[in-house]
Amino acid sequence: MYPYQTIFENHLFQQQLASTTILSYRHDLINLFHALQSNPQVTSPAQITAADLQEYLLQMKKAATITDTTYNKILSHLNQYFIFLFQAKLISSLPTLSLKGTMLKHANTIPTTWSEQLPKLLTNTELSFYTRLTLLLTAHFYAAAEFLQPGFYLIWQSEPLTATEQHFMNEFHQFHQPLSQRHNSLDLFLKQRHTNSEPYLTLPALHKYLQRDQTQLDFSLSPQKLRTAAICNFLQKNRQLATQVCCRRLHLDLNSLNYYRLLSFSSDSVSKY
Repeated sequence: MYPYQTIFENHLFQQQLASTTILSYRHDLINLFHALQSNPQVTSPAQITAADLQEYLLQMKKAATITDTTYNKILSHLNQYFIFLFQAKLISSLPTLSLKGTMLKHANTIPTTWSEQLPKLLTNTELSFYTRLTLLLTAHFYAAAEFLQPGFYLIWQSEPLTATEQHFMNEFHQFHQPLSQRHNSLDLFLKQRHTNSEPYLTLPALHKYLQRDQTQLDFSLSPQKLRTAAICNFLQKNRQLATQVCCRRLHLDLNSLNYYRLLSFSSDSVSKY
């Protein structure tokens, strides 16, 4: 057990996080409070300081028990916990405010083969549903400007999916249903809160989700770069495919296809578009 466990995990449940993700939060928070038991200055979350958390994370890194990705995951979990307590007025300050995640190696580059990791990425519940949906749509060669448009869900309905992709979409629709009912819209990217303005998620708002999840991955979550890498990977592996077929599969006109063909000829194993 850890302080305020019941109300915090109820909050996570209401956010429709997967049970495995909630268990991961529980594991990280139990470990934190177990480690802090040896500090007589800390008897409640309100007494935890940034220095306490920094020392805890530093000791874990020194012991080589966590990777940079795991470090960022744990920090993200601690941050969400303390934000919840702060917003609920259970603590008066935010001890994670000054703590920063570890910049992962190659985070500004993208392997051209990133889309081959898609099955694993779609089952990674540490990533938000909107981030995983962006990865799925981009792996199907759609641009953000396309899939954020109202009515795109009608186009997506006709897209053939693998079993893993369909399983993810089933989970996404469970997450999405309350939003859809709240906004009276079947569009995929909707704002979490009801507003009097348009309900559709904007590109800057989507980027906030992607930036929040960036610390979990060792490649860039730029939708434009991801799409470019996915298209180049497809063209490198399908050089003999007819032009019309490529245009249809990649959702490109002829001029755009020729551009990406030239780019794919010169791209190496790591994309820096």
